[in-house]
Amino acid sequence: HEPYYRHYITDDLGVRLESVGFTDIRTENHFASKYWIARKPN
Repeated sequence: HEPYYRHYITDDLGVRLESVGFTDIRTENHFASKYWIARKPN
């Protein structure tokens, strides 16, 4: 189910992930779902 908050469509989740240390960020779409795949260094 899609999240229900105001800026979900315009929010750049890749930037948010990067700001907390994730790297190699990519997105994939599968049917009706969107996935963010990233690495968090130890």
